Amino acid sequence: MENTFLVTGSDGHLGNTIVRMLLDRGKKVRGLRYSKSKLSTPVVEECFYGDVTNLASMDKFFDVPNPIVIHTAGIISIDSKMTSALNNTNINGTKNVIKQCLKHKARLIYVSSVHAIQESDSTIFEPGEIDEKKVLGSYAKTKAIATKMVRSVKKKISINIVYPSGILGPFDYGQNAINLAIKEFSQGKINLYLKGGYALVDVRDVAKAIVNLALSDTKQGKEYLLTGAYASIKELLDMTADLCGIKKVKFAIPIGLAKIVAPLSSIYYKLQKKPVLFSKYSLYTVSHKAIFSNEEAKIELNFYPRNLIETVKDTLLFFKRKN
Repeated sequence: MENTFLVTGSDGHLGNTIVRMLLDRGKKVRGLRYSKSKLSTPVVEECFYGDVTNLASMDKFFDVPNPIVIHTAGIISIDSKMTSALNNTNINGTKNVIKQCLKHKARLIYVSSVHAIQESDSTIFEPGEIDEKKVLGSYAKTKAIATKMVRSVKKKISINIVYPSGILGPFDYGQNAINLAIKEFSQGKINLYLKGGYALVDVRDVAKAIVNLALSDTKQGKEYLLTGAYASIKELLDMTADLCGIKKVKFAIPIGLAKIVAPLSSIYYKLQKKPVLFSKYSLYTVSHKAIFSNEEAKIELNFYPRNLIETVKDTLLFFKRKN
């Protein structure tokens, strides 16, 4: 009997990209969108509204034969503080998704994060131990705890876990922090940059790898790093400048000064109802260069991240068309 693919967070950046790719391959797709979501993501899937923190609200969504669940719903935060929403969505929400998967004997693919993995000075591979006490930041801790919960049921249902790095790219109706930085720099709203960088990856490449994983039934229990190459913030903004024909950013914010103004920056962006561009936690993250190996995903999921300049170009084009 044919599988039905259930995507939580189907209006999110990664979720809606996965939905479209599955539909392009002729698959049956159901999407779960947060009932209070304000995102304007076009509805192309069989759409259900609910809340992963409310177990009963997902009953109808899960009521289908042979479900394969791709759990992308969650809150991404670079804030240093743990909030009830972050804890409830990322931990309790995942717990509820697991309960539904157990009830319906569904296969579960969980989208974790590289932040759930303990940092290392050497190359980071698919993790053995996951321990929330060994990672920094509230978001990282929630993803580590949720990852451990998914691992705990691997003898009861089929599970896979993927660990993306910093995602950017088109089809973002919520504007994550990386995409927002690109957009605001292209509009002349940013004239300084932070020293440091991050491993960045195109949302379409992550989605393609997850779809390839979902369509394979031979990889029970496997975990994969879906990571891109390291790029400095300066390199990212310089690509944007070249594509837009504007002046490149010249001046860096000293890390010491950035740490002082980080709390004010958080308040400003929250008042503007935009993602926080930098905080004490994000300053720590971009100043520690992590190197990841995605060889396992290359071999088994055909995961070959595209050149970052193509991603930036398509992101700018998406925002131009959206506006």
